[in-house]
Amino acid sequence: MATSQTQQSRNAELRAALLSAQLDVGVFDMIAVKHSRRGIGAPATTFSHLEVGSGSLRAWIAGQRRPFAMPDHPDAIDSLWNVQPKSAAAVVVGRAEQMGADLTILAPHRRNAFLKMLAHSDSDEIVRHSRNAVLVVHREPCDVYQRVLVAVDFSDDSLAAARMALALAPGAHFTFLHAYRLADEGLMREFEVPASVIDAYVVRGIDKARERLSSWIDTLKPMRQPRARAVHSGFPVPVIRACARRIGADLIVLGRQGTARCGRDALGEAARRIGRDADCDVLIGPATSLLRPASRAHGGAPGLVLAQEA
Repeated sequence: MATSQTQQSRNAELRAALLSAQLDVGVFDMIAVKHSRRGIGAPATTFSHLEVGSGSLRAWIAGQRRPFAMPDHPDAIDSLWNVQPKSAAAVVVGRAEQMGADLTILAPHRRNAFLKMLAHSDSDEIVRHSRNAVLVVHREPCDVYQRVLVAVDFSDDSLAAARMALALAPGAHFTFLHAYRLADEGLMREFEVPASVIDAYVVRGIDKARERLSSWIDTLKPMRQPRARAVHSGFPVPVIRACARRIGADLIVLGRQGTARCGRDALGEAARRIGRDADCDVLIGPATSLLRPASRAHGGAPGLVLAQEA
């Protein structure tokens, strides 16, 4: 059941279907937002919540889960819609948390640069407030993931994101990338430290980072996927983007906050910027400081939430 007619939403549906088949997920939940009102008045969102399984369809109607068959009369579908006095992002995040979802799949809400400056979109808010991992689908899927780039900053967040990626792409080739930045390099240049001295420090730091990255990758064993490691000097966002283009990555993986932890709903700069504008799909890992056993309140199979924006 898809209410959004955008190509991006259809891409998210197809990726959810591919993952469900690949990972043998028995049931996944689809939350389709029909209308969301924000502004001066109280927010309100009209949405449907379906559980899609092999040969079965169930709908959450008036707080109860009921079997649902595709109606012959189009007006009968009106019974699917629920209304809550919340924003669309709050509805999706709340439902995912209630069911103990491992992964939320969504398409980015495309807007022009001026509107991006004024306010976050619903997809931005879902990524920012979710406790679980979020997969942002930027491309039309044509196959399972083949080349995965994992950005590593040695934090618990990047470790959790990497483990999620290994589960989602069991047949892919993995490249583990660390962007090395020499501490106080700017200050050293300001005080006119010779470039040869700075370069020597950078080379030494990269060598140590390679050793640390190898040890970090070893913590992921056993892993069956072919893998490579890379350490490049520079700021994380341009380094990650350049490496993704170079290896032809179809999935970039990042930790939620990384080493700069600043609260429950925060995103690190790399996750925020790359998650919004990447050329390929982006997986942002769960908030490791908030990980807890899934509630599975609805009693269905664990797995995926597909969020769609109208």
